[in-house]
Amino acid sequence: MLHLPANGGVVAPPAHRGRLMNACEWKAMPLHPGRTLVVLTLGLAAGCETRSESPVCEIPNPVGPTVHITADDVADADRWEVVEIWRASGLDDDGAQMMLPTSARVGSDGTLAIADFESGDVWLLDHRGRWLEAVAGRGQGPGELLSPLAVAWTPGGELLALDGAQSRLERFNLEAGTTETMRLPPELLGPVFSSGQAGWFALRGDGAAFVELPSSASAAGRVEFARARPGDMGRTVIWTSEYPGGTVPSYDLATRPQWPRAQLGVGTERWAVAPASDTYEIIVFGPGDAAELHVCATDRERFRQDGPDPFPPEDDWLLEIEALPHADSEAILSRVHLDHDGRIWIERELPRPGTAFDPIFGVAGAHLDVISPTGEFLARVKLPETLRFQDAKGDTIWAFAIGAFNEVDVVAAEIRPGGP
Repeated sequence: MLHLPANGGVVAPPAHRGRLMNACEWKAMPLHPGRTLVVLTLGLAAGCETRSESPVCEIPNPVGPTVHITADDVADADRWEVVEIWRASGLDDDGAQMMLPTSARVGSDGTLAIADFESGDVWLLDHRGRWLEAVAGRGQGPGELLSPLAVAWTPGGELLALDGAQSRLERFNLEAGTTETMRLPPELLGPVFSSGQAGWFALRGDGAAFVELPSSASAAGRVEFARARPGDMGRTVIWTSEYPGGTVPSYDLATRPQWPRAQLGVGTERWAVAPASDTYEIIVFGPGDAAELHVCATDRERFRQDGPDPFPPEDDWLLEIEALPHADSEAILSRVHLDHDGRIWIERELPRPGTAFDPIFGVAGAHLDVISPTGEFLARVKLPETLRFQDAKGDTIWAFAIGAFNEVDVVAAEIRPGGP
């Protein structure tokens, strides 16, 4: 099973900062009678010698305490398999159907909440995959949503939903059956809906909403990521990336899929960014936006995946993308997630050109690197071919499976040790 280190900390102890902290052996540990837990024992564990300092990552002036990952760290990383444990179709027990889910997050009790942009519902599934009564529903009144973009769970177990069309959050106390409306500054989501360019968005457990601003709200050749909380007077730009201007109609900043793009991920308390470069690096920030960790890999080729499929020559729109500027070096990762337990999941496949679902849900059947909250490399997981990662807790992951007619199944799968 994929084991989260017991210390669960954020920053490595001072004696280990800037040094290599990694696995030194595979070890079997009893989980409970009749079951064995296989874990990747880390360099911080008792009785495991810490290796000498690793080669410096090719990143000038890394931010925050730095953990270096080398090829030796991932030598045994593929000894895992993902086994489906339940699947729920997009129809609940009453025949209601998910229409356009955009975000799924798991709570402490294993309840999965799913924002449905099209229907206005927030769907709920229990830890066994059984449909629970949906919350919200389309409308503008208390406890109703027009266009939910994202969901999150508060530390106290309440459910938050981000309504993009109304620039507000709804807080649901599921146990008490009460709701609360919290307003966001219109500068955050207004440009997204007025432009029709809804890119990346996320919601944190403290009510902080994150979005990728559309090109009309940013300077030419620049994409900005912004954040705001209820009660803020305006938005705060937290990350900026430079891109070449594109020529594809309706997309001023369109780039080829291989072009390095900044990728952000948001968890319960922290957020992380992979800068727009061809290097493997992740910077993790705390609730107060202080850099708490910088993870980088010294061997770029060890982490590189094959690029997107070739462009079909008969598709004129894809040929326009092919004609866009080429980067000197291709990106090596495409998505960043922070799961329920604070681990970092790095999706390495690049999106295919012209696909509708890859930018929102990620690539189906992707390879994912799993990194602990303190920066240790834990595992490399290969999803089954139809699954698109959404969230994880303990040894369970939740994913969407999109069918031939765009129907969406919700799948829970378990990560188990496999291979020699």
